[in-house]
Amino acid sequence: MREAIGAGVSLMLDMNAPYDLPDCIAFARAVEPLDIFWLEEPLHWYLQPADFVRHAQATRIPLAHGERELTRFTVRDFIASGAIRYVQFDATRAAGFTEALRIAQLAEQHGVMIAPHTAPELHAHLVAAFPRCSYGVESHGDAARDPASHGLYRERAEVREGHVHLSDRPGFGIEIDWDFVKRHRA
Repeated sequence: MREAIGAGVSLMLDMNAPYDLPDCIAFARAVEPLDIFWLEEPLHWYLQPADFVRHAQATRIPLAHGERELTRFTVRDFIASGAIRYVQFDATRAAGFTEALRIAQLAEQHGVMIAPHTAPELHAHLVAAFPRCSYGVESHGDAARDPASHGLYRERAEVREGHVHLSDRPGFGIEIDWDFVKRHRA
C-alpha cells in the first residue's frame, strides 16, 4: 500500500482489535519502516490501558483508540496514561455530544489529539471548537457507500474533497428526513 500511494500520503491502519499485545508489537515493528501514521484500535477489545501503554513504549507508531468506549470514564485512563496519541470517541455511541465535549477537554489537557469517529455532521463542530488538538473527522463517504446515513438527513454537513463544510443553520445544521425514517423503520 505504501508503494502504491507514495511517501507524501498519510497511511493509517484501522485494525479493528485483532491482536494480543506481543503479536501487535511484532506487527508494529515490522511495519515501522513504512511510515505508518497510526495504528487504530490494534489490540483486542478487552485489553486495558496498561497494555496500550506497553505497546506505545515498544514502538514509535502512535496509537488511536476510543470509538468503542462509552463514557469519559472508560476513555480517561487511555488518555491520562499516555497510552494513546489520538482519541477517536464517537458521540453517537459515547453518551452524546456533551460527553464528547468532556472527552475533548480531557484530551486537550493531556496533549492528546481528538480524531472523532464518523458522524461529521456532529463531530466537525467539536473539531472546530478544538483546532489546536484536533485531527479530523472520519466519514463513511458518499451516498452510494452509506445510503442510510445520507438518506437520514434533508440537510447536513457536506464532505467535499476531504473537507467538512458546515452550514450556518442553528444547532448542528441538520434536518432529519422523517419520511425516510418512516420508510425504513423496523
